[in-house]
Amino acid sequence: MCKKLYSGIRTAFQPTTYVFFEDIYYPYLESLVNTRASTSAKPLWKYVVDTHTFTSWTAAHTRLPLSYLSIEIVQENKVLYDLTDFLDTMRVYGNSGTPSLHHIVHAWVLSSGICLHPKRNLILRAMNTDAETELVPLYYENPLEAYEDELDEPKDQAKLD
Repeated sequence: MCKKLYSGIRTAFQPTTYVFFEDIYYPYLESLVNTRASTSAKPLWKYVVDTHTFTSWTAAHTRLPLSYLSIEIVQENKVLYDLTDFLDTMRVYGNSGTPSLHHIVHAWVLSSGICLHPKRNLILRAMNTDAETELVPLYYENPLEAYEDELDEPKDQAKLD
């Protein structure tokens, strides 16, 4: 009885942590995923909602700068949400690399509680640290569209012969 009570209290006071995986935009609650299964996707980042902190799955030695200065969620050239203030509160720790644009937006979704509808043709407009603007669909109608270029062109022509 005491062990269950202690476990419940400890869980209630732990920060809510999610895991972001390679090639998967959506976060998974850390306490519910098995990252050790042989079929598991490769975990890349832990994200703590309370502190807006991404930590590399493998190492968290250094605070890293974000790759983006601003991110907006746009529909038909109208800005629906500006995530710049959210980016200012975000922290990233690791050895190299930073979370993907989609990972950052889905972290914002977790933190804001705003659920974005996948059928609304939302576009991410992001300015990176080189002051270049990127326009990327938030959701793909067909998830394989995100990998179209990779699927169309074989990486190693020798393997086909």
